[in-house]
Amino acid sequence: MTEDFGSLPERIRADEGTPLCFFGNPLQLPQGWDGPSFDIEVAERPTLRATNAGFLVVTLEHDCKERAHFEHICEWLVSNGPLTRIDHELRKYRDYDGYSVVFAGNRSLHFHFVFNTQHLLEAPHDQSRHERWQYRHVHAAVMSNVHQVYWNAVVDLTDRLVDPPVPADKSSNSYAQLKRTPWGNRTLNTESEILGLPAGTLVPQLVLVENIRTRRSAKGGGKFIVEPEFRASHYIKDRKQYRSDAAVGSETEDISAGNEMVNEFGEMCQATWAAPFPKPVSLAMERGEWVLRFQNHPMDRRPSTVARGDHTTLLIQGQDAPVGTFRLPGELTANEIGDHLARRFGIVPNLPTPSVQQFCASELPYFDRLRARAGKAFKETYEETVTRTFPHISSSPIPELQGIYRQKLFHYLNNAMFFKGDMICTSGEGIGKTTVLFNLMQHAALDTAMLQVDRKVRFFVFAFRSRAQAEEKALEYATKVRRAFVLKTFWAYYQDACSKCGVASMQDDFKERSNILSVLKQIACSQPAVYEELERVRRSLWLADDGTSLFTGTTLIFTTHATATSWYRTHLNRTWHHPRFNPQMEPDELEELRGEFLFEKVVFDEPEWEEFAHIPTDELHRHLSAHSRWRWQNLSARERKESFYRMKQSDSALATIDYEDYSELRFLDLARFERVHVDFASQPFGRENSQKAIYRSQDGKSFYFGPKGWPTADTTSWIFLTTESFTTDVIVALYKLKLGRPLLSLRLDNLPGIYPVAVPLVKSPKASARRVQELASEVLISSNRNVVIADGLGSLKGERARTFQGMKGYNGWADEDVYIVLTYIHPERYGRLNALRQWLQVDDTVIKYYAAQLSQAVGRNTGFRKRPGTRTVVVASAGLLRLIQTKLALFAPRVRLEVSPEAFW
Repeated sequence: MTEDFGSLPERIRADEGTPLCFFGNPLQLPQGWDGPSFDIEVAERPTLRATNAGFLVVTLEHDCKERAHFEHICEWLVSNGPLTRIDHELRKYRDYDGYSVVFAGNRSLHFHFVFNTQHLLEAPHDQSRHERWQYRHVHAAVMSNVHQVYWNAVVDLTDRLVDPPVPADKSSNSYAQLKRTPWGNRTLNTESEILGLPAGTLVPQLVLVENIRTRRSAKGGGKFIVEPEFRASHYIKDRKQYRSDAAVGSETEDISAGNEMVNEFGEMCQATWAAPFPKPVSLAMERGEWVLRFQNHPMDRRPSTVARGDHTTLLIQGQDAPVGTFRLPGELTANEIGDHLARRFGIVPNLPTPSVQQFCASELPYFDRLRARAGKAFKETYEETVTRTFPHISSSPIPELQGIYRQKLFHYLNNAMFFKGDMICTSGEGIGKTTVLFNLMQHAALDTAMLQVDRKVRFFVFAFRSRAQAEEKALEYATKVRRAFVLKTFWAYYQDACSKCGVASMQDDFKERSNILSVLKQIACSQPAVYEELERVRRSLWLADDGTSLFTGTTLIFTTHATATSWYRTHLNRTWHHPRFNPQMEPDELEELRGEFLFEKVVFDEPEWEEFAHIPTDELHRHLSAHSRWRWQNLSARERKESFYRMKQSDSALATIDYEDYSELRFLDLARFERVHVDFASQPFGRENSQKAIYRSQDGKSFYFGPKGWPTADTTSWIFLTTESFTTDVIVALYKLKLGRPLLSLRLDNLPGIYPVAVPLVKSPKASARRVQELASEVLISSNRNVVIADGLGSLKGERARTFQGMKGYNGWADEDVYIVLTYIHPERYGRLNALRQWLQVDDTVIKYYAAQLSQAVGRNTGFRKRPGTRTVVVASAGLLRLIQTKLALFAPRVRLEVSPEAFW
């Protein structure tokens, strides 16, 4: 090694050699290296400057203490001997280039294996100097892990094909470890026990055998030891992808990234200190700096030896502590080694930032932080603080991390409950957002009930996508001291009564469907048995098992999205459900009852962005404009349905809309809608962009956007719970630009240690709208544990096959193997998403839509829901992946897709 790069010879001749005895793997030059004031002692350490120059060298060294062992290893070099067999196995891979064996000059041989790394995508070998330095920490993490995979591959082959008399020196598994230069001239510092040479002898580092290919055969191996898509996240060194085709891409046991990070750090320390203790037991970020804790001996139950922050040396504390000075591997500081390992093991995102600490705590001085916040609203400052401080960066195992994150979630939601107005909370699947809010809503309901002195009953509500989910959550919530009520619509009770009485429903025949007195009168005349059953149900509706009334503000209501969003305008449901309702009441008495039954706060689980807006096409808008909304209001429900289905047969504008959505639009004032045109150039999509391309054909088409009124219609405040960043982006923009109502946004989806989850990605031409049912059938037939999430399933939809919409909020697949099929979206869906970008100024809506689908689907049995023995597999066509895969890494950070040649079904 040298600091004088100008003195390096272009070539090294065997007969002359070189005094440069060592070489290393490619490193970025430290900043200012060519300036007069450069000081190598303060430059960034070599480990943090690892970079991809298109190749790297893995070195195996067996440090012999006996001459017999040294001679045994030298025998590996004979023609057709063990080294030839190792080389033959490695040449099956495209990224292997050959070997060179160098006599180290004393008691070992250095087996240098050369690997080509030009194919790596996350650390490109041809980046500019500026980009390379900006992404230096990404390169360092990627190349350290790549080197480790190659080193493991060579060691594994050596152990299987040969019987080494001594194990490989573990210090050589470091990317930055120095290696013996071919034809270097070494002066022995001590006597050579193996060769019997005295100290001071000049010994040449001979090249004993070499076979490095400079050209690649077109018929060479088609596999890689390290695939092009290899990413520096959740690296698990025991995954031996190189063993066989069956092993590549296969599932591994569930291993905590945090535990593996501690194990890796432990091996680094042991190789550096040549001693088992101090032994690392934990790495954690505390108050913006890494704290590394060590055991002094096997029985050390309360480790007190630490290294923290910008220190490179351990602070030895506690009884029976090892004697001596222990510097961290690579002479890195605790912060540097914590950051580096956290990147290598996917505990934090691999982004082009100078330090992981920036994700967790500002490095600005206190007064600078105050100055930076000047002029910001408290809400905005609080949102930023929560986002920054929620991640818990440590080496804790997943069960412990789950408990920590749930405590943090409770803390932040508890604080946020004191904000007046609406809130949206974004976090990972299965973290327990709803469960945390059970207790918080119960306490808030009690406080509200005690403070009110009027006759109004203010309920706290949970709203879900389906009634089945509402009933399931109500059972989960209800205990001896917690009371729950499942709120069904009047029409649901009516249908139940008809079924019980064995008569046909006449739900579409009521003349005044929204008038409860008129409806009950008609039922009493035409279906007296049904009327009596409804009255029996109504009188016991709010009675608890102990005979007390549930109609108090301390009872939590569980219902559906549809019921919650229509509560502000409904008359029939709010009056019939009131325990003081009487069919003989006057209309003004009914209005009084309606005013007493309020929703104070609603937890809205897994909202869809389309639930917040009407989006008719240009064609549908013209249809609605041509038909009077006043005439529609005067029709009975049956007459409306008959009219709708009659028009649907002849009017293409109604082809993709159902009756309920159409009927709602007929009541609206179309003057409130904004016309937005699709701009293909703003978000190009598809395999080609000719004028006839299916997505480009949407260019210029119009959609009419109108915000729905329910979020701001009355005094109800809303808490939206979602796992999708895209949904959050849309709702936040809608509140800000269209509703003019404050919305507190808590983004708690940065969950280091839990995410990202590695998911195999299988490329298949059957992942298309035309062949998706064929693919889904194959997956379902192959195992009764397999379930499928995909659109376009047709008759396959059911308990084992759900659409992306149908699986949201569903938690019943934690023990199944989930197969997710991504296909090209429908052109009209593309058009709506494109126009949405213009309406709400939300960028990348198409890719974010895919990212939301992927994150939601993967969350069915991974992350907090992960159970041993289950797998999740994503299937997509090569064409679609070319369009979306790169950006999915940015917009779906909780998922890391790994291309696999195995189909799994």
